[in-house]
Amino acid sequence: MPGLRNILLALAATAALAGPLPAGEPAAPAAPPAPAPSPSPAPAPATAPPAPVIPAVAPDRGAPPGPQNGTDAAKPKPPARTSAREIEFYALRQQLLRKERAAILSGSAWVSSQGVLLEAENIVVWEKERQAYGQGGVRLTEAGGRLLADEIFYDFGAERGRATGVRLEIGEVEVVPGEASGPAEMPTIKAGSGGLAAGKAPSKWYLSAPEVRRAGPGRWQVVKPTVSSCDFAEPHWRFRASSADYYPGRKVQSFNNVVYLGPVPVFYLPYMARDLSHDYPWTTWQVGKSSEWGYYALSKWGLDLPSEKDWPFQPRRLTLDGDWRQDRGWAYGGGVEYDLLPHGRGSVDGYFLREDMITAAEDRERAEDEAERRGLVYDNLRAFGAPKVIGQPKLSYDENLLFVRRRTLDGVSPADLDEDRYRDADRQAIRWTHRQDFLPEKNEIHEETVWNLDLTAELSDCSDRSFRAEYFRNEYRQAPEPLSFAMLRHQGDAGSVWLTVAPRVDAFQTQTERLPELRGDLVPQPLPGGFFASGSADAGYLRRSFDQDAGFEDFESGRGHARPVLSRPVNLGPVGFVPYVGTDQAWYSRSREREHDELIRGAAIYGADASMRLYGTFDAENDLLNIHALRHVIEPRLFFRGVSEPTQNPESLLDFDQVEDLNKTNIAGAGLFQKIQTKRRAADGTEKVVDLAGIDFQARGFVDGDEAERLNEDDKMLPYRAHAFVSPVEGLKLWGSSEIDAHGIGLTRYSEGVSYRHQQLFTASASYTTVRDDPEHGIRGSQHLSGALEAPVGEHWRLQASASYEFDRPNEELGERGFGEGRFALLRDFHCWLMGLDYTISQVSDGGHQHTFGVTFTVTPKPVNLVRGSNQLLFSPPEAGSEPWFLRPEAAAPAGELRVVPPPAPTKK
Repeated sequence: MPGLRNILLALAATAALAGPLPAGEPAAPAAPPAPAPSPSPAPAPATAPPAPVIPAVAPDRGAPPGPQNGTDAAKPKPPARTSAREIEFYALRQQLLRKERAAILSGSAWVSSQGVLLEAENIVVWEKERQAYGQGGVRLTEAGGRLLADEIFYDFGAERGRATGVRLEIGEVEVVPGEASGPAEMPTIKAGSGGLAAGKAPSKWYLSAPEVRRAGPGRWQVVKPTVSSCDFAEPHWRFRASSADYYPGRKVQSFNNVVYLGPVPVFYLPYMARDLSHDYPWTTWQVGKSSEWGYYALSKWGLDLPSEKDWPFQPRRLTLDGDWRQDRGWAYGGGVEYDLLPHGRGSVDGYFLREDMITAAEDRERAEDEAERRGLVYDNLRAFGAPKVIGQPKLSYDENLLFVRRRTLDGVSPADLDEDRYRDADRQAIRWTHRQDFLPEKNEIHEETVWNLDLTAELSDCSDRSFRAEYFRNEYRQAPEPLSFAMLRHQGDAGSVWLTVAPRVDAFQTQTERLPELRGDLVPQPLPGGFFASGSADAGYLRRSFDQDAGFEDFESGRGHARPVLSRPVNLGPVGFVPYVGTDQAWYSRSREREHDELIRGAAIYGADASMRLYGTFDAENDLLNIHALRHVIEPRLFFRGVSEPTQNPESLLDFDQVEDLNKTNIAGAGLFQKIQTKRRAADGTEKVVDLAGIDFQARGFVDGDEAERLNEDDKMLPYRAHAFVSPVEGLKLWGSSEIDAHGIGLTRYSEGVSYRHQQLFTASASYTTVRDDPEHGIRGSQHLSGALEAPVGEHWRLQASASYEFDRPNEELGERGFGEGRFALLRDFHCWLMGLDYTISQVSDGGHQHTFGVTFTVTPKPVNLVRGSNQLLFSPPEAGSEPWFLRPEAAAPAGELRVVPPPAPTKK
């Protein structure tokens, strides 16, 4: 150790004295020469300064012996922690030099003072002067950045120093505490202003330089720096400067800057300055050509917004859109995501344009196509009540039949199908979402805090009925109609209660407004005698508002509704039997027949469920298929669902949602579910239980012949349903679903699919759905094939593709037979930026195709999802809005209000 001591002290003195420091910076004090080594250390004189502070050992951490007075034999007694102005340090091997008032540290060495942490292989520290010299694997960490160097001299008091062989990380860093077996807890560097912080950048920036000098609080001088957002030793892009001044948290300025792409210089700037109070933006660009828009360029810009921990309103992220389309002109958008303390989150975004570039002829053609689509919707409503009868031969629905009869009683007027022209009009879409939690509580069941009260709100406003269909087509076709509402919900162990206000914002929407409505549900609660009580209830003022051009009249009424249920589970040997009985009661302040009189409708509900589960285990071993033992699970089920004759004719009720569709039905059924499970072994030897294969079959039918005549053309048997799957090897799954009308046309609907996922190779899936023709009931058949693929192509390229194909006659939303939509993209990963080449083809309502070619650039290590059509890249939906944490009121979208979309495929289990 004496030899190392002399070398390090000499290096420290050299580093402190060599070369002029920045103006106004005093030279570091030179360490006195080290004494010659002796077999045993001399006793410290009475006037010697106290030994450097050794941090207290953390509880239940075994501290190895530390050196004292030049030896490794004794373990020092750890004193109390020092104040913020003092210095503390630790190392596995410590040599304390009382005469020199210094300590030599090696082995997991660190020194900390005033929120600055210095780590290195070897460190010399002067406690009184609060200075340190580090050599080998140097890391200097502050609140918002980290400096890596070969060697460093640092004055903790004056906040000055010099480092060589520097690599600087600008951006918030996370300091990892010492290992669990370590002898001392490493200090935590708290986030804050100053230090190396450069605002909340979306990614770190990396600076390398032969030398960096700390010229006092709030200033660094950098010699010949190289700066990039790429963390490679040889960055993919960078700029070099002759010198730079860095003012942490405030600004950076550099001189004689040359921008390089790889080794090639491409641009020169004599001077650059950057205000670090605003972080660097990330950006995404897509350029291409569309048959609908012509040439286009779409850009998105994003910034992380600054905020302080004590601000109640915490802005997080700002996004801006600037788009140009040859045939549509300019469009703009933007959004902000935020947190609202103590536990809330929200976002607001919008998109705006003026239709001053589209020609009058194109605008007229667009309006005619929209009027034709609306005409099909209204024809379906008048003929069937709702479009969901498509793809369901023979079987009718009470809500559809009742809708038609109720509109007939209302005296439906012809729909107003005037063409809506948008040329020279201002068009926009705005959406705001927010979720706020209240009443935190901790209990034994949940490890994290449970919030018993929450508020969810959404506001959606669109300038016209066609805006989403033209500029956000996929969202329009697949997502539910946007609603505006506010819902306050309280959750408890016994159930939930929520208050909803849901007004209509856009006059072209059809919606049940709740002004307001109070709802609640009760989960099964035990009663004496083994009984359980459950149910739901709601009360409010409702208004059914139709599309202003639909030809249907709006109506409103107060309504109270309750559905209590009493059940009594019984075990009959291995069979679980659960009968239930209840009632469904509704009160209305007015009805269709008696406008100013109250009306009460009631009906009894009853039924039972019976099921059992049987197991069988078998020895089976197959390393090729990774099968280790088998288990066969069989679950037979019987059920009955009944509703008595309502006390009022359902046609006399004002229909707001599914509550008014209650009608006399008695349906019995049976099912048989079977699955085979196995254990699959991972590479580390752990095993998990997985489903190997299974089949679920269900048969059901009407008990009452009158109901069968009304709803299923006098056939008591409803279509059989079956779903099966098999997963012979890990990652591969094949499935199929079918619906069979045994007394009609036979197979009415069939779907099958296959998916395979290999973590290192590719992911692929394909599905096929067919719906049989039923001319007698006006059902048009279709055959629909869709698939998706994602696979690497070489080391840096990745292919993503999805496509759909219609073999026969699809419905009006897909156009004629052929490709409905295809998306193909090649992504090139350049580590710190991403390039996408994509092509999209989609059907339009007149049977033609729209083609879109695009090139997308994302110059940021935080790429967005680029594999989308250009009309989906206009702005990303807020992350918070897509999380299950956000909740929409269940009753806000009545089952009878459906849009014209392709028949949904059976659920894939």
